[in-house]
Amino acid sequence: LRWLGLACTVAMDLRDDDAHAILADLLVNRARATGALAVLPVGLNYRAGVHLQAGELAEAAALIGEAYAITSATGSAELIYGDLAVSAWRGDEARVDQLAVGGVGGAPVAEGRTQMAMEYATAVLRNGLGDYQTALDAAKAAETHDELGFNAFLPPELVEAAARLGRPEAAAVALGGLAARARACKTGWAIGMDLRSRALVADGPEAE
Repeated sequence: LRWLGLACTVAMDLRDDDAHAILADLLVNRARATGALAVLPVGLNYRAGVHLQAGELAEAAALIGEAYAITSATGSAELIYGDLAVSAWRGDEARVDQLAVGGVGGAPVAEGRTQMAMEYATAVLRNGLGDYQTALDAAKAAETHDELGFNAFLPPELVEAAARLGRPEAAAVALGGLAARARACKTGWAIGMDLRSRALVADGPEAE
């Protein structure tokens, strides 16, 4: 159990959605089978991420709700990563702001992976709402970190914001990273994100 969470994060970083799904299922099923209630919410958040990337937001939200129920019952720390991401993809501005300001329990949360999760959620939400400058600022702030897992998800948001603002030069670092990831990982997901991102900052036949 202690390594499966890290394995899920690596699968995300490789943009290997099949491995992500298999490992997240393994983590959840083993945690359930052994009664590992401290680990199960982590697994549920990873599995929610699989549903999120497949566009299955209701399924993702249900798993996040289960994770909250477990942490509430056990008095464990609440995980807000999945909630932030699902709320952002749903365009739920009020929920994202609530989580970013004080987390679920009202305590300030702005360190490590939580900070990256907030920046990712802000970039997704603001791109969706057409507030491209705020999205770019959030993604740029995250670009200075080297956080396993989030490195795969933030660059496409940065490129989209930069393209919508007519500032392709602001996407140069992100584009380089996406191209390098596509060459290294060779997964359809990584290659697709690279091609999509290059198309957003291109014109005419090259974009097509």
